[in-house]
Amino acid sequence: MPDGSIFKRCGCRDTHTGKPLGNHCPKLRRANRAWSSDHGHWHYQLELPLTAEGRRRQLRRGGFDTRANAATELDQARALLALADRDRNRRVDIGDMLQHVARTRRPLP
Repeated sequence: MPDGSIFKRCGCRDTHTGKPLGNHCPKLRRANRAWSSDHGHWHYQLELPLTAEGRRRQLRRGGFDTRANAATELDQARALLALADRDRNRRVDIGDMLQHVARTRRPLP
């Protein structure tokens, strides 16, 4: 299972189409391609175990002020999944719980 990723996004919109720019916003990166320290918020994404029906799903959360905060919560989500070890049913249950927590915008247990 992939380890997950951490990235930055913002809420800026294209002035012509009104669509969100997401990670394509020119203000997110400096001239040297490093992340801007004063624009956007940190997010993470983690591949969750397949659902009981065999469907793919991901845990995505964002709005973190620092990369370290996003990394800490990503590590916490990984640790929760590791509790199940190799028990597939328990991994599915933990994935269900993580998905529910994300949808209801609650903190991870």
